[in-house]
Amino acid sequence: MKIQIEANPDAQPDEYEGDTVRCGQLLRSFVAETYVASLMREPEVQRYFAGWMARRQSNASRETLRNELKKLHKMAGSYPELSVLEAELEKQIIDTRNRVAKKSVKVGISRMIDERFIWRMQSVLNDQPSVTEPMRNGFVVFSATLMTGVRPTEWWKTQLFGPRENDQLQSDHPTLRVQTGKVKAGETPRVRNLILEDFEQAQLGMIEMAIETVRPMSAVQLGYLSNGLRRVAAYAVEGPEEESLLEELELASARKLFAVEALRDNRSKKQVAGALGHTSDGNLRHYSEGDIYCERKMRYPLARISKDDEGKVKEHLKEFLASRQQEQEAILNQTDPTPKSG
Repeated sequence: MKIQIEANPDAQPDEYEGDTVRCGQLLRSFVAETYVASLMREPEVQRYFAGWMARRQSNASRETLRNELKKLHKMAGSYPELSVLEAELEKQIIDTRNRVAKKSVKVGISRMIDERFIWRMQSVLNDQPSVTEPMRNGFVVFSATLMTGVRPTEWWKTQLFGPRENDQLQSDHPTLRVQTGKVKAGETPRVRNLILEDFEQAQLGMIEMAIETVRPMSAVQLGYLSNGLRRVAAYAVEGPEEESLLEELELASARKLFAVEALRDNRSKKQVAGALGHTSDGNLRHYSEGDIYCERKMRYPLARISKDDEGKVKEHLKEFLASRQQEQEAILNQTDPTPKSG
């Protein structure tokens, strides 16, 4: 960081030059020592640095970004105190292998949708006489998805239970049983159980309303809800930048926002992936491409995956590192098949 201190403009050119240089050196030393100490002690500072690195290099080429990340990752690996930074950089290195489509759009939406934006949408539904049923229903399903991460097509086969009512999960809190919407041919549909801790009655009512709204709908009717959602959001946007994001907003955006908010809440990738119904936390990179290095932007509670279902989620980073280690060991254990002469 370059620090400059303005000297008296009426002074002779070299009158303050020595003092200016000395003050600059002292300030640089203070900043460096203070922040290095915080970086070594505080996991949050390490996460912030990783986020700063991602934002700073957002326009760099993939090769440049990977090279810089690898150097930093190697440095972090040399210090046990920097284990959090090492893990965050490892994730970024993996992500640079294949860039996620429309990343800037997803980041923009993650910054646009906050507590105030939701409040403005709610005001539209309450105050505008021209509100249609698709607009109202689109907002309901969008809001319920923000809190649960349920796929739009999963609402057809989702059940809400009160405390101790779910025979698959005995919990003192309300729970949500969700049948996974994405299954391979011939595969038995998986079920995940979400715990709705700290959910107020109004929020549980919104989830129940989403279930009742989607249940009688066809796939085509469900698709129309995204149009209704955009019509509500059109009243809530402020400025041309937000207007440009409108056409990208859809019901599935709430699922991605759920992932971003959960990561802002310092939940692990495995916990978030499990709540979304993924078998591996590797796919989470397509859902968490937002501004995750900041405080939560909304106050509503977030569903969390049960411990049993969380345990079924594979850790992509761990598997990737194990695979890479096996490859390196295989290379080291290879013998030269060419017979030696003589």
